[in-house]
Amino acid sequence: MTAIFVLDFLTSYFLIRPKMTGFWIGISAIGSSLLFNGISLSLALKDLESVRKAYEISRQARGLVVREELLNKIFTPEGMQATFAFSALFSIAAILIVLRNKWYFNVDSPEE
Repeated sequence: MTAIFVLDFLTSYFLIRPKMTGFWIGISAIGSSLLFNGISLSLALKDLESVRKAYEISRQARGLVVREELLNKIFTPEGMQATFAFSALFSIAAILIVLRNKWYFNVDSPEE
Protein backbone atom coordinates (compact mmCIF):
# COMPACT_ATOMS: atom_id res chain seq x y z
CA MET A 1 0.00 0.00 0.00
CA THR A 2 2.87 2.38 0.74
CA ALA A 3 4.33 1.75 -2.73
CA ILE A 4 1.02 2.76 -4.30
CA PHE A 5 0.98 5.94 -2.20
CA VAL A 6 4.51 6.80 -3.36
CA LEU A 7 3.58 6.13 -7.00
CA ASP A 8 0.47 8.31 -6.64
CA PHE A 9 2.53 11.09 -5.07
CA LEU A 10 5.14 10.89 -7.83
CA THR A 11 2.41 10.92 -10.47
CA SER A 12 1.05 14.13 -8.96
CA TYR A 13 4.55 15.61 -8.98
CA PHE A 14 5.05 14.76 -12.65
CA LEU A 15 1.68 16.26 -13.54
CA ILE A 16 3.06 19.57 -12.27
CA ARG A 17 6.56 19.06 -13.71
CA PRO A 18 6.05 16.85 -16.76
CA LYS A 19 8.78 14.44 -17.83
CA MET A 20 8.57 11.16 -19.70
CA THR A 21 9.40 9.34 -16.46
CA GLY A 22 6.12 10.67 -15.08
CA PHE A 23 4.19 8.96 -17.86
CA TRP A 24 5.56 5.55 -16.90
CA ILE A 25 5.11 6.24 -13.20
CA GLY A 26 1.48 7.23 -13.84
CA ILE A 27 0.80 4.03 -15.78
CA SER A 28 2.52 2.04 -13.01
CA ALA A 29 0.47 3.76 -10.30
CA ILE A 30 -2.83 2.97 -12.00
CA GLY A 31 -1.77 -0.60 -12.79
CA SER A 32 -0.58 -1.22 -9.21
CA SER A 33 -3.85 0.08 -7.80
CA LEU A 34 -5.78 -2.22 -10.09
CA LEU A 35 -3.61 -5.16 -9.05
CA PHE A 36 -4.03 -4.27 -5.36
CA ASN A 37 -7.81 -4.11 -5.78
CA GLY A 38 -7.82 -7.51 -7.51
CA ILE A 39 -5.78 -9.10 -4.72
CA SER A 40 -8.03 -7.49 -2.10
CA LEU A 41 -11.08 -8.88 -3.87
CA SER A 42 -9.66 -12.39 -3.95
CA LEU A 43 -8.82 -12.22 -0.24
CA ALA A 44 -12.24 -10.82 0.63
CA LEU A 45 -14.01 -13.55 -1.32
CA LYS A 46 -12.20 -16.23 0.69
CA ASP A 47 -13.90 -15.09 3.92
CA LEU A 48 -16.74 -12.81 2.94
CA GLU A 49 -18.61 -13.19 6.22
CA SER A 50 -15.64 -11.88 8.24
CA VAL A 51 -15.20 -8.95 5.87
CA ARG A 52 -18.89 -8.13 6.22
CA LYS A 53 -18.68 -8.32 10.01
CA ALA A 54 -15.57 -6.09 10.10
CA TYR A 55 -17.34 -3.52 7.91
CA GLU A 56 -20.40 -3.63 10.13
CA ILE A 57 -18.35 -3.20 13.33
CA SER A 58 -16.40 -0.33 11.76
CA ARG A 59 -19.59 1.54 10.87
CA GLN A 60 -21.07 0.97 14.32
CA ALA A 61 -17.87 2.19 16.01
CA ARG A 62 -18.10 5.43 14.05
CA GLY A 63 -21.75 5.87 14.95
CA LEU A 64 -22.98 5.33 11.40
CA VAL A 65 -26.16 3.56 10.42
CA VAL A 66 -25.86 -0.12 9.53
CA ARG A 67 -28.54 -1.17 7.05
CA GLU A 68 -28.82 -4.93 7.02
CA GLU A 69 -30.51 -5.12 3.61
CA LEU A 70 -27.69 -3.10 2.05
CA LEU A 71 -25.02 -5.30 3.65
CA ASN A 72 -26.84 -8.36 2.29
CA LYS A 73 -26.56 -6.93 -1.24
CA ILE A 74 -22.98 -5.67 -1.05
CA PHE A 75 -21.34 -8.59 0.69
CA THR A 76 -22.14 -11.28 -1.82
CA PRO A 77 -19.65 -12.62 -4.37
CA GLU A 78 -21.64 -10.88 -7.11
CA GLY A 79 -21.76 -7.58 -5.21
CA MET A 80 -18.03 -7.62 -4.55
CA GLN A 81 -17.23 -8.56 -8.15
CA ALA A 82 -19.51 -5.81 -9.46
CA THR A 83 -17.75 -3.28 -7.22
CA PHE A 84 -14.38 -4.46 -8.52
CA ALA A 85 -15.59 -4.30 -12.13
CA PHE A 86 -16.80 -0.73 -11.60
CA SER A 87 -13.47 0.24 -10.06
CA ALA A 88 -11.56 -1.53 -12.85
CA LEU A 89 -13.47 0.47 -15.47
CA PHE A 90 -12.28 3.68 -13.85
CA SER A 91 -8.71 2.38 -13.82
CA ILE A 92 -8.89 1.40 -17.48
CA ALA A 93 -10.36 4.80 -18.34
CA ALA A 94 -7.52 6.50 -16.43
CA ILE A 95 -4.91 4.45 -18.31
CA LEU A 96 -6.53 5.37 -21.63
CA ILE A 97 -6.53 9.06 -20.67
CA VAL A 98 -2.85 8.92 -19.73
CA LEU A 99 -2.01 7.07 -22.97
CA ARG A 100 -3.97 9.59 -25.03
CA ASN A 101 -2.10 12.45 -23.37
CA LYS A 102 1.37 10.94 -23.52
CA TRP A 103 2.51 14.05 -25.40
CA TYR A 104 2.06 16.08 -22.20
CA PHE A 105 4.91 14.18 -20.53
CA ASN A 106 7.17 14.24 -23.58
CA VAL A 107 8.65 17.65 -22.84
CA ASP A 108 12.15 18.56 -23.95
CA SER A 109 13.23 20.88 -21.21
CA PRO A 110 16.79 22.13 -21.25
CA GLU A 111 18.79 21.21 -18.17
CA GLU A 112 20.07 24.34 -16.49
